[in-house]
Amino acid sequence: MQFRDIPGLIEEKSRLIASVQKNHMAHAQLFNGPEGSANLSLALAFITYINCDKPGDTDSCGACPSCSKMAKLVHPDVTFAFPIADIPNKDFKEVVCKNYLKWWRPFLVEQPYGNLLDWTRHFGAESKQAIIYREESRQIISALSLKAFEGRYKAMLIWQPEKMNIQAANALLKIVEEPPENTFFFFISNNYEAIINTIISRTQLVSVRGFTDEEVADYLVKTAEVDAAKAQSVARLAAGNMNLALSLLNEVEDESTTIFREWMRICWSSDFEGMAGLTDKFNGMSKMAQKSLLEYGLTVYRESLIVKAGEASLQRTMPHEEEFVSKFAKSISLPTIELAARLLNDSIYHLERNANPRILFMDLSLQMAGLLRTGELQYQ
Repeated sequence: MQFRDIPGLIEEKSRLIASVQKNHMAHAQLFNGPEGSANLSLALAFITYINCDKPGDTDSCGACPSCSKMAKLVHPDVTFAFPIADIPNKDFKEVVCKNYLKWWRPFLVEQPYGNLLDWTRHFGAESKQAIIYREESRQIISALSLKAFEGRYKAMLIWQPEKMNIQAANALLKIVEEPPENTFFFFISNNYEAIINTIISRTQLVSVRGFTDEEVADYLVKTAEVDAAKAQSVARLAAGNMNLALSLLNEVEDESTTIFREWMRICWSSDFEGMAGLTDKFNGMSKMAQKSLLEYGLTVYRESLIVKAGEASLQRTMPHEEEFVSKFAKSISLPTIELAARLLNDSIYHLERNANPRILFMDLSLQMAGLLRTGELQYQ
């Protein structure tokens, strides 16, 4: 990955390059940005640049042995840590990141803007909760105890540190604060506030914004070979999320849309038998799919609010969703939208903390039924 591969973000790139040229690189940096941003890509491009044999004023050369190895993510002085989960039929005993590199490297090459769900799908653990285990801290300390093998610097890239086991995070505090000579840490996060404060306090925050619609559209035209009109339409829907934009290119009416429509229809009619049936279906879905459904529900209520406000220019619905959202918005009030969004947000919160999905979704269905019928929460 090189800076030239990342659309836009000129100021961010210039700032990183200037820190190298002025020898003001922080030993631990936290690249924080929204999902689908270039935080991971920027960190990879930065690591490529600092170890490049012939770096230019704006980018790495892309041709030296170091750049070639970084392009394949096999540089011996770059170590990765990322959330993982135990999987069946594996050919290794330890659940540590080095044993997942055969999936990690192609994932980064194919989906540099991918999210945690994309990653767990890639290595076959979609239904499991991926974390960075305690054992990983020992692996990191061991890897960084050695001097740089080829490059000027050793780099430790930790993706999604907010998923780090608390014991693992605590075990890294000393080495993050006082790393070996010429060793740099790069933490890549979508929610740095979820990282323990003792790690945050030892890093320099690098805030990475989401892409602009123009940057997304330009990238799609150049890399996906789509026409400008389609690229602009997709970019507007993606709202700065490059990963979402790429997935929307071949978007068809997905399962979340269909299920959510059916769910709201059943809640509206207070069909308790239907609620029980859907609850069984939701319970059989992976945790990521359950969360995705709830997040899609939030999107529908957001779009309904925009429809009721008459701000069509702010809408980000796909064509196959427009009719449903328009009709749905007409049937609910502004207070209902606010309360429904609160219910969905609370459900996501509890789901992430391992609430029983069968109980959670049945309770949510009953509350939604009462809310849609009366405009008020029946119980809190």
